Amino acid sequence: MKHNVKKIKYKTKKFMDFIDITDEVIAFAKDSAITNGFLTVYINHTTAAIRINEKEKGITKDFELFAQQLLPKDKYYHHNDLTI
Repeated sequence: MKHNVKKIKYKTKKFMDFIDITDEVIAFAKDSAITNGFLTVYINHTTAAIRINEKEKGITKDFELFAQQLLPKDKYYHHNDLTI
């Protein structure tokens, strides 16, 4: 069984940042020359996520507004408190 692995690092520019990795994933799939199998995208961080959605106008802004309501920046979060 053939395996190809690629590690990509991103640095966000702001608190709530969205990075479209579609082109890089497509390029990796093409460069791997694998014609049949699985492609897994994995994120190795607890406060980041992979979101799969069609790229329609306004989707990132809608999601950002929803997340700001759900998780306001000025609220106390235990997992951010390094004293406990």
